[in-house]
Amino acid sequence: MGAIDTAFGRRSLENINVPLTGHNLVKYLQGGSTAASGVAVNRQTVLGLAGVWRALNLISNSVASLNVHVLRLEDDGRRKIRDVRHPAYPRLRYQADPDDFVSAETFFRNMTALAVLEGAAYAQIARDNAASPRRLIMLDAANTFPVRVTDEATGRRALYYWVRFVDVDQRFREDYLPAEDVLCVKGIGFDGLTAVKLIDHLKDAFGQGIAVQRYGGRFFVNGDSGRYYVSLPYRFKSPKVAEDFAKRFEEKYAGLHNAHRPPIMDNGGEIKMLGMSNEDSQFLQTGKFHLVTLANIFNLPSALLGDEAKTSFASLEQEHASLLLHSINPWLEQWEGEMWQKLLLEREKESMSHTIAFERKGWLAADLKGRSEFYKMMIGAQAMVPNEPREIEGLNPVPWGDEPIPLPNESPSGSAASADDEASRDAAPQYADELAEASGDELKRQAQSLMRRLGHALRRAAKKPQGFTDWISEHLEADHYAFALDNLAGPVRLYQLSRGAAINPTREVLETLFLELREELTAISERATYETLAEQVERVALEYESEGAERIVSRVGHCHSGLSVIPSHN
Repeated sequence: MGAIDTAFGRRSLENINVPLTGHNLVKYLQGGSTAASGVAVNRQTVLGLAGVWRALNLISNSVASLNVHVLRLEDDGRRKIRDVRHPAYPRLRYQADPDDFVSAETFFRNMTALAVLEGAAYAQIARDNAASPRRLIMLDAANTFPVRVTDEATGRRALYYWVRFVDVDQRFREDYLPAEDVLCVKGIGFDGLTAVKLIDHLKDAFGQGIAVQRYGGRFFVNGDSGRYYVSLPYRFKSPKVAEDFAKRFEEKYAGLHNAHRPPIMDNGGEIKMLGMSNEDSQFLQTGKFHLVTLANIFNLPSALLGDEAKTSFASLEQEHASLLLHSINPWLEQWEGEMWQKLLLEREKESMSHTIAFERKGWLAADLKGRSEFYKMMIGAQAMVPNEPREIEGLNPVPWGDEPIPLPNESPSGSAASADDEASRDAAPQYADELAEASGDELKRQAQSLMRRLGHALRRAAKKPQGFTDWISEHLEADHYAFALDNLAGPVRLYQLSRGAAINPTREVLETLFLELREELTAISERATYETLAEQVERVALEYESEGAERIVSRVGHCHSGLSVIPSHN
C-alpha cells in the first residue's frame, strides 16, 4: 500500500471508496491546508504556537484533573454512592489501558486535547467475555470515521466506525467497529456524526499566527540589515561580483551575533531605509491581537493565554468559575453523556440505577462564599429546604432536611410539630461527623488557595530586592488580608459550628499568620543580600505553600470559647 493510500483512507458517509482528489493530493504534499498568509497549517505547525499549546493544556489538564466516578443512584436519584466494584470504575479512575500502561489521567488529557484541536477523539472499548470494559484504546482521529451501514436483510441502518491501523506485523489493516464499542468525544458539528475540525475551518486565523511567528524569527536572525539597502556610486563588473559583495556584507552585518554593529561604507557607499521599521508596522501588537483571536477560538479568557492588557475578572475565584462554566463544563458533559451511553450496562441505563459523573466540587469551591450566602437567604426565606442545596452540591440528603426551616418569629403550633422537631434534633447528630469532615476539607482548600496566592506574591516581590522592605510594610497585608478574610470567614465559621463552637476566630488566626510572616520576611530582608534574597524568600514561600494550610486548620481547631467573639458579617 503506497504512502498516498496510507495518508488518505478517508471514507465518505455515502460511499466508503472515495478516491483521492487533486485538492487532497496538494494538501498531503504540502503537509496540510494552506492559509491565506501562504503558510501550511497542520497539527505540527499549529502546535508550534505558544497560545495554542497553552489553550490545549489548560482545557485538557482541567478535565483530566477532575476525578470520574461511577455512581449508584438511590432514593429516586437523590442519593449517590460510589460504586467502586463496577467494572468501568478502575478504567475511568485509575488505568484506562492496563496493557499499555495508560493511566486514566493521561487518557482523559490526550483525548480531550485531540477533541479540541481535531474536532473529535475516538477510543475503542475492548470488552471481556462478560461485556465489561477491559481496555480503553485511543484511536488515531485522522484514520477513524463514522459510517452508516445498511443491513440488506432487514433494511435497518446501523452506525459503525471505520478504522485504519497498523497490526502486529506492521501492515495496514481496516476494520469496522460497532458504535457501542467506540467512545467518541466531539465538538461542534452539523450532522450529529462528524465535527468541525478547527485546523481546517480556521486555517487563516492559525496561519496568521504562524506567519507572524516566522516573520519575527527571520527578523531577529537577519538583524536590522533586512530593513535597509546599500547604494553605491558605481556599477559592479558582473552579477558574480555583486553576489560576492552581498554575501560579504551579510556575513559581516546580518544576524543576531552582529546586532548593533554599525556598517562602515567607503567609496561613497550609503545605507538607505527600505521601509517601515518593525515597531512602525506594529509587529508586537499583531502578536498580542492574535492571543485574543486564539482566546475566542478556544472560548477562554485572553488573560489565561498570556494577554496582560487586562484581567477579565475581579478575582481568581470568579475567573475559575467562568472557566468551568463556559470552557470546561461543555466538555465534561460531552464525556459524561458518552460514558453513560457506552460504559453502563443496558439494565443499568433502563432502570436509571447508575450514572457516571466528574467530581466538580473542587472547582465549585472557588465560589463558596457567594453560594453560601444564596443558600442561606433562600433557606431563611423558606424558598428552599436544606436538602435542596445539598443536592446541588453533590451531597446526600439528611432525614431532617425536607422541611422548611421555621422563620424566627414562627413557633410550633401543636404537639405533632413539637414531636417532629424533637425527631429532627435527634437525627441531626448522626450526621455531625460528616458535616465536620466536609467543613474541614473546605477550610483546608480555601487555606491552600490563600497560601498559593501568598507564595506567588512573595516570589514576585523578591524579584525587586531594592523595594522588598517597602513591599512588606505597604503591600503584604494591604493586598492580601481582605482576600483572606473574605474567603476564610465562611469556612471557619462552618468548621467551628460543626464542632459545637459559637465563635468565629478568623481575624485572630489571620492576624497571627500575617504577623509571623511579616516578622520572618523582615528578618530575611535585613540579613540577605540582593543576590541571595530570592533564594531565601523561595524557601519561605515553599514552607507556607506546603504547611501553611495545615497551620491555619490547626489553629482554628485549637480555638475555644475563651477567645473573644468576632461577629460574623457574612
